[in-house]
Amino acid sequence: MEGCQDVAWPDPYQRNPVTGKPYVTGIIWLHSRFKVKDITDGLSSTYLIGEKYVDLDAAKDGASMGDDQGPLVSDDRDVVRWAGWMPMTDPPNPYTYFRPHHDTRGNPSNPSDTSYGYWGNGTYNFGSAHASGFNMALCDGSVHHVSYDISEEVHRSFCNRADKKNFPLPE
Repeated sequence: MEGCQDVAWPDPYQRNPVTGKPYVTGIIWLHSRFKVKDITDGLSSTYLIGEKYVDLDAAKDGASMGDDQGPLVSDDRDVVRWAGWMPMTDPPNPYTYFRPHHDTRGNPSNPSDTSYGYWGNGTYNFGSAHASGFNMALCDGSVHHVSYDISEEVHRSFCNRADKKNFPLPE
């Protein structure tokens, strides 16, 4: 989910010394464990799990870095998706947003299109094969079909358990 994961896996409770923000702000990460009270935005305002973008050609042969291992490999692109990276430089560089995408055949992007993830291949993005959107389960147990046109601000907020923003989830 939303968070920064640079070269090494940071302690998710530590804060970025440049931005002062937590490194990891979602629900699932390596060795994650916390209580419901830690989801300060509320269970109905935070994603728990959801569908992931898949390159349909790479899915056939396991060539996608985001779909080449099993479901229990840890905090890997096969299992976890993100809304983006937080700045890691001083001064901070712009936040990189990974917008949700419809599954496609072949790599739909180029390396300069950061909305498809760090390497431009979609392996960090939410998405699905559904034409109109992707399904997400919230921490309250409800399941919602979310449009690919969800705004960046709303999508990022639902990926963040403690950003103090509560939006209605557009369907």
